[in-house]
Amino acid sequence: MSVKPILYDNETLKLLDQRLLPTEEVWLEYRDYREVAEAISTMVVRGAPAIGVTAAFGAAFAARQIEADSFEEFLPPFEAACATLAATRPTAVNLFWALDRMLGCARANRELTIADLRERLLAEAIEIAAEDERHAVGERVGVEAGADAILVHSSPSGRLCPACSHDSIFARSSVVVTFRRCGSPSTTFTRPPAPSTSAAQSVAGSAPT
Repeated sequence: MSVKPILYDNETLKLLDQRLLPTEEVWLEYRDYREVAEAISTMVVRGAPAIGVTAAFGAAFAARQIEADSFEEFLPPFEAACATLAATRPTAVNLFWALDRMLGCARANRELTIADLRERLLAEAIEIAAEDERHAVGERVGVEAGADAILVHSSPSGRLCPACSHDSIFARSSVVVTFRRCGSPSTTFTRPPAPSTSAAQSVAGSAPT
């Protein structure tokens, strides 16, 4: 059984707490973009794709929280909320990519009503998550077979090696959580994120409260 560490259900974002793996499997729930920003900054989520997906949902939540009657009223606080999310992890490349995509989506759909724009932004966040999951399918092949498939990737010391060399959060967390559910006491190692040359850019405006 594969594990999706980022779930969206009933207007709630559910995150698998990466800080506690592999010894504990704890899920945290978020409904406010500021809570999502805190989750990113405190490393509840780790890995570039996971951060990007989480930030996209944070932007969608910000859109839901903004009170506006027109796109002109909506855009400044939306930009400010995205800037808040961008400031959480200034070296995460996917963070800026996802937020730029959400901002682009908003601007491309400026003719929609605010209610429809909120729905469109949520759909974009869901699509960003789906794209990363589809990218990870090939990397999760061994996970579906259970611990035996994962053990072939373990080192002689019994420590789980980074069999999923790609940074996809869906692939890597599936390996770690499945390993844990099968009762393995092994220590898990993950690669540190690659440094980014991108710099956070401030966006003027007032964030929604």
